[in-house]
Amino acid sequence: MTRQAHHRQTQILDGHPQVGLLLDKVFASDVDAATGCWNWRYATLKGYGKVRVVDASGAHMLMAHRVSFELFKHPIAEDHQIDHLCRNRSCVNPDHLEAVTQQENIRRQQLANYGPPRARVLLAASPKVLQTHCKRGHDLSLAYVTSEGKRQCRTCKRILERAKRRAA
Repeated sequence: MTRQAHHRQTQILDGHPQVGLLLDKVFASDVDAATGCWNWRYATLKGYGKVRVVDASGAHMLMAHRVSFELFKHPIAEDHQIDHLCRNRSCVNPDHLEAVTQQENIRRQQLANYGPPRARVLLAASPKVLQTHCKRGHDLSLAYVTSEGKRQCRTCKRILERAKRRAA
């Protein structure tokens, strides 16, 4: 989002007379009892909810998850994006949203999408999912994902394989 667009969204929401209507729409979302997601059931764009807001300068389309975050939590920093911790694009539950940098958002998305479905579930459930380096200090950004869903450091694996070959 450009600096100008971000500033415009914050201005539009600040004391806007339609905030009550926006809250009604957020609370009218379908709540998934199993996940706790508030699924946006109005207009969408690539799975993300969008909402139309009209002010003196005209009509504006805003992303529903960003609106929800700003209404329930705080304004989004200029250099931040909203990460859906639940990985559900239509979710507008502020407890499932976190403001992060673009780099962190991409890293989390890659972790969640890396490997077979079973590995994704195990990665998402593990507290080590946010670990960036192995215990020996090697970068885990290109780690292997085993069939059990565990990450294995490529550098450590190479060192271990070389040692095995020398011993043989």
